[in-house]
Amino acid sequence: MYKVVFTAKARKQLVELPRPVAKRIVEKVEELAMDPFSQDIKKLAGMAFYRLRVGDYRIIFDMKNDELLVLIIKVGHRKEIYK
Repeated sequence: MYKVVFTAKARKQLVELPRPVAKRIVEKVEELAMDPFSQDIKKLAGMAFYRLRVGDYRIIFDMKNDELLVLIIKVGHRKEIYK
């Protein structure tokens, strides 16, 4: 099982989302921690990060396999997350 760590920015973004959306995102992050390779993840072009889709929302994260760590970098709507 991977350890999940939210950056301060990601935690703030999560708190600002509507409660049902935030709950779904937390559930997906927990699933990601259990088995990161079973999720719909995609490596971002030109970056060392990955994205996980949760409806219209995206989770941008870094995965450190040697440390069994998932670092959540950004959380937000798909229209705004890549800016």
